[in-house]
Formats: sequence, C-alpha cells, structure tokens
Amino acid sequence: MMHWQILGPDGRVVREADQPCHNIVLNNAKELVATLGLFEQSNWAVVGTGSTAPAPTQTGLANEIARTNQTVSGNPDTVTEVSTGVWEITRYRQFTAAQVGNQNLTEWGFSGSGTPGNNLMCRELFRDGSNNPVTLTLDADQQLRLIYKVRVTVGPTTPQAASINITNLGVRTGQLILFRNNATSNLNPVDSLSTMARGMDGSYIAYNPSVISLNYNDPSGPFLSGGLGFFPASWQPYVSNSKKRTQNPQTRTTNEVVGTIRGIGLSDITGVGLYYYRVRLYFQFDSGQEIIKDNLHELTISGFEVQWT
Repeated sequence: MMHWQILGPDGRVVREADQPCHNIVLNNAKELVATLGLFEQSNWAVVGTGSTAPAPTQTGLANEIARTNQTVSGNPDTVTEVSTGVWEITRYRQFTAAQVGNQNLTEWGFSGSGTPGNNLMCRELFRDGSNNPVTLTLDADQQLRLIYKVRVTVGPTTPQAASINITNLGVRTGQLILFRNNATSNLNPVDSLSTMARGMDGSYIAYNPSVISLNYNDPSGPFLSGGLGFFPASWQPYVSNSKKRTQNPQTRTTNEVVGTIRGIGLSDITGVGLYYYRVRLYFQFDSGQEIIKDNLHELTISGFEVQWT
C-alpha cells in the first residue's frame, strides 16, 4: 500500500489519502533482485506528471519530475515480520517544496537508484481513497510525503523435502528450511536472502554431524557450536530472467569434514568464529541418507540455490 500526504510550510498535513496498489510491482523489480536485493530497490521515491495507466512491463514514469531518498525524522525505514515468513518493508520519503512546489503530480514509483530514468521497481498513479486517479496540485511552499509498504514472503518456513547431488554417490534426500534467526547477527531473512540473491561475498557452508530441530522460529538459530568445519562459498553469475542465483559446486579435500555429515548449512555473513551462529538456510539429511566421509576421499556437492518469483 501507499499513503500520500501534502504538507504545508509548517509541516502539518493538509491533505492525505490511503490508496490500494494494483499491479504496480513491475517485472523490472524481479530482475533488480539480482543486483539490489529485496530492500534497496525501494530506497528512492519518484514522482511525475504522466497519466499512462500502470503496466508490469514499464520500467519508469511517463514524465518524471523528481526523486528523493530523504527520510522523515522519527520514522525510520523498517523491516517487520507481520506473519510467519511474511515481512513488511516500510519506507518514509519526503519531497521538498523546491522539488514539487507548483507541480501537478499524477504518478509515483520507487527505485533503487538516485539517477532519473527507467530503473523503477514499482509504478502507480496517485489515487484517492476510492481508488480513482487524482492530481495532486501543490502550492509553491508545500511538500509531499510518501509512505510505502511492500511485503515479501520468504521460505521455506517449515521443513520442505529436498535433495542434494553428491559426486559419485548420487542424490541424497533430506529436509530444507529457512531459519528466522541467526543468533549473533541482526540481519533478518529479507536482508540475508538479498545478499545471497545478489551473489555477494560472505556466504559460508557449514557441515554439521548432529541432528537438529528444524524450527523456523528457533531463537538461537540452527546450532551454536561444533560442526565439522566451515568453508567459503562462491556464486555463479546471474543469468538474465532466470530469477535465481546458484552457488558453484564445493569440493572438500581428503582431510576436511571427516566424520558423519547429517546437515549442511549456508551462512549469510562472515565473522571470525561466528559462522555456525549465522547459518540461515539448512539442509538436513533424512535418516539413512547421511554422508560418512573418511580421510581417503574428497567430497563434492552442488551448491545452494536461491530463487524468487
């Protein structure tokens, strides 16, 4: 949803309305996940004077006038879980009178860039409380504030049947889950999955010899210590329009991860001594599917893959 407010020179709201947002998340937004993630692509508010009806294939406003990333004092950007796995991103952005005074504004959008152009993640017309298009006519000394909320659903928040392909051993089955918490890190799953989707450095793979509880809401994350080792992971280049990011295969040498491997976790950020605390995605082998790794063999696995729609 989006809520717009026209403010007078004293900062008081002189006119405002809630408006539902219909079909405004652009196809472009899905591609932007690979470079900007799920949060940064709504950092800038954009307004204009075009009247073309919004369509998913659009990438910019019909006639852009101004854009801003100016926040509102006392109203920080937030990422809040409103229900299991559903996270709401809230943005407060304000245009100055110098930007929008004496303008007749009809359209708006949000972008991850401060550069004018075709780089929007959403676009809509200004509407009243009944969803009718309206023109916002601002006096020379008036400002405009946009309050925008978008929801992102992440998962799996319950164990999901999955498999992993192991060179010379074949496919092993198990359960895949996303953890809400990662103990020592303040990152939420939206930020974590964004770094993965962008293929950013910092991801590590942890190998665990223990069976753990697969609980999305575990307050301490998947496991706190121990394990058979952690190793840096790298990501493959993004393929246009694929809406997924895939890791490169990972090979452990003969003297690494020796023991029974019952789970493999993906961390979202580096930090000496803290990798086990930061596991976010976790794959646990089904009973009888575990890997017994000795010191005579290497182990090569296909990497995790993050997808979005």
